[in-house]
Amino acid sequence: MDNQERIFNLLEKIYTEVQDTKRELKDTKLELKQDISKVELKLENEVIDKIRALFDHRDIVNNKLDDMDEKMDKLQIDMNNLTMKVVQSDNQIIEIKRNLKDTK
Repeated sequence: MDNQERIFNLLEKIYTEVQDTKRELKDTKLELKQDISKVELKLENEVIDKIRALFDHRDIVNNKLDDMDEKMDKLQIDMNNLTMKVVQSDNQIIEIKRNLKDTK
């Protein structure tokens, strides 16, 4: 076997290996594309729906909190009114006691 034949055989081997590697890379690329498609589909179907549900739930919670704030404000007004009435009643009791003392 002369030098040219060896070089030719070596080049042929290298060419075959390069073609095999190229084929493997194409297969890997195809697998990666399929995996990416699966992930995208899962993202669209599961994660986005869950995020949407969380936002909907957040809106519901915020609305309930707003309602509770309004109720608390009303309760505070009622409490203030009752406090004023108690003070007024206390003053009236004191006045009545004074009048009773004066009449004795």
